[in-house]
Amino acid sequence: MFSSRRVVVASLMLVGALVAAAAPSAVLPGVAGAATKSSRSTKSTSSSRSSSSSRSSTASKQAVPVKVTARTVVPTTLPKPRRAGTPIVGWAKVSLSEWPDPGNAVAVHPTGSSLLVYVGPDDSTAPLRFDEGKTVFGRVTLLVVGSAPGWWKVLLPLRPNDTVGWVKADAVERIAVNQRLVLELDTNTLTFYSGGKVVVRTQVAAGTGGTPTPTGLFYVKEIVPQKNKAGALGPVALGLSGFSTVLYSFAGGDGVIGIHGTSAPGKLGQNVSHGCVRMLNEHIVLIASKVALGTPVEIVDTAADLPVTRFLVPAESDLTGPTTTSSSIPDASTTTTGPITNGATTTSGPTTSSVPAS
Repeated sequence: MFSSRRVVVASLMLVGALVAAAAPSAVLPGVAGAATKSSRSTKSTSSSRSSSSSRSSTASKQAVPVKVTARTVVPTTLPKPRRAGTPIVGWAKVSLSEWPDPGNAVAVHPTGSSLLVYVGPDDSTAPLRFDEGKTVFGRVTLLVVGSAPGWWKVLLPLRPNDTVGWVKADAVERIAVNQRLVLELDTNTLTFYSGGKVVVRTQVAAGTGGTPTPTGLFYVKEIVPQKNKAGALGPVALGLSGFSTVLYSFAGGDGVIGIHGTSAPGKLGQNVSHGCVRMLNEHIVLIASKVALGTPVEIVDTAADLPVTRFLVPAESDLTGPTTTSSSIPDASTTTTGPITNGATTTSGPTTSSVPAS
């Protein structure tokens, strides 16, 4: 299971405005007043006690400060943001025919600080809200799985997995992605493609029977360098858009699924993880140095489960909004040159990550 307390989730992930209701609290002083000296006159003693009690009551009323908590107001024109691990109900799910065509995928980034996501290509419905155009580990990214005039249908990094929504095309920046990651669980083999060519094919460790790696379409949401390069997650982790289907929290996170390195390479090829995908450190470093945010990640039981009919991105003229090409998309000159041996594959090209150190 991938989890990082440094992710402004996440992960990949969604940041909200905190509404703190004003809650006055009283700070009570000590009991005021003192007994008078004894007096021969009972009336004098009673009067003295009454006067002391009155002064004590007055002092208490005057000495009680009121502590007021500041209030943050959420603009009424925008819906409240949602936490990544909170399920949404009643929204559509991506179909197999909507998985992006290999080498022809598109991702989008918000152009503003907030992005509204609708249940359909109609802004009359109540939207969800994604806050902030950037996270600690990269820009907020959504993978396109469909379109309508003026709209993109996008895969959402929310529970339940496979949930889709719609964003206005003029509210996002379009990024071409010619990469994909494919994981076949029956052989525990992961392949990274770029430009239609194999960059890395390696053996991995996936989830156990009790904490399985979920199947379906996901995408790379963030790239998270690790402080402890020799730790359980290795030097770097890729945070995906999906979540564990059995763990709703893990190590302080929301149960986000990730692809990362390992401190136990001898377990590669086995089903031993909490749902995340482990691989050789040298391979995750290579992939992280090349992969683009928004890259599709296809996790299937067998290769036969991969869809044949897929979503083709429409011509730019069919939609509004700017179009760019991600500078993080590399050439495909790096290819595998050796067989898989317990996750070890001979590769050419760089093996150090361009990800900034944390």
